[in-house]
Amino acid sequence: MSSFSRKIDFSELPEIAEPANDLVLKKILTNLDSSGALSISWVAINGSHEALISHSQLRIYLVMSGNLSVTVIGSNVHSLGKNDVLTLSRGSHYSLTGVGEYIVVNVPAFEEGDDEYLDDYLM
Repeated sequence: MSSFSRKIDFSELPEIAEPANDLVLKKILTNLDSSGALSISWVAINGSHEALISHSQLRIYLVMSGNLSVTVIGSNVHSLGKNDVLTLSRGSHYSLTGVGEYIVVNVPAFEEGDDEYLDDYLM
């Protein structure tokens, strides 16, 4: 295998459950894999993700299946379906609900503490 490429077997990636956010995820590419440049995760959601603020420079959602509703506080409600893409910049306050699968990309890579949950915020 070349040091310039890496094949990832998606079926071998462990699922990580986040019951508080009604989802499971698989980390496809982490900060360690990309020297901090970006991270990529696959997510299956069935319900509501807690409201949060993202401290990443850029977060990209690509919906693979199902329907999602993303409420960006102070902005819009985005209804997303298969093949829709939503970008969120640093400091975005938002919540996410729906049933489906999506890919989320963080630039730079997601690290613990990048998301701040907004428990007291009324959507």
